[in-house]
Amino acid sequence: RGRALGRVRGGRMFAKITSLVSGGSLPFTIGEDKGPVWNWWSLHAGKWKENDSPVSIFKAVIPLNEDKKLELARNSMKRLRGLKHPSIVSFKDSVENTDRSNVTFYIVTEPVMTLKAFFEHEELRGDITEIAAWGLKTVSNGVSFLNNECKLIHGNVCFGSVFVSEQLDWKLGIFDLLSEHKGFANAIVPQPFMTGSSYVSPHYLPGEVHNRDWQAIADGPQWAIDSWGLGCFIQEI
Repeated sequence: RGRALGRVRGGRMFAKITSLVSGGSLPFTIGEDKGPVWNWWSLHAGKWKENDSPVSIFKAVIPLNEDKKLELARNSMKRLRGLKHPSIVSFKDSVENTDRSNVTFYIVTEPVMTLKAFFEHEELRGDITEIAAWGLKTVSNGVSFLNNECKLIHGNVCFGSVFVSEQLDWKLGIFDLLSEHKGFANAIVPQPFMTGSSYVSPHYLPGEVHNRDWQAIADGPQWAIDSWGLGCFIQEI
């Protein structure tokens, strides 16, 4: 009887904790699904309940037994919260909700759209050279800020990690692999990029990453990986 009572109380406690971040108590409402953006992340329209202002919501649903993916998603939440720059998607809030089989992550940001959706606008049909040039400049500014001022490596500069704001500014998002350059010299505590680079399209990665030569990356400049990815992104645009 004591064990049964314990299980009942434990179940009630679990339900209570989970309800704190269930749909009804979230500080935002989730609207239209804008589709997948990168691996486990999808983009949704939404509204901030307090003032009904528009927001974007990045959502990921990851099984409890996928430890590597869970760590990377948590890294994205933590890192974006602390980054402030005009060329980086503006963070508003984040929620992590656990049930019996999955962890659901929500990252709330300023309203943005995917590059794919941006280029599909009828108004953009024709010559987009000037628009693309300005967008690439702002993305380059964001990469430079991370590499040179923060000594960080984004590790995933690609078509799926760049978004467009309501002001038509191109901005970096998806920070699951964001890593400290100096950390590549420490193999005992691997950086997120070291554990998650396999989720990046191979052509966006330089040879040192394919060879898993982390010491060469640690000895090289902090901008090497992202410069390669940025070059591939420019060619793709």
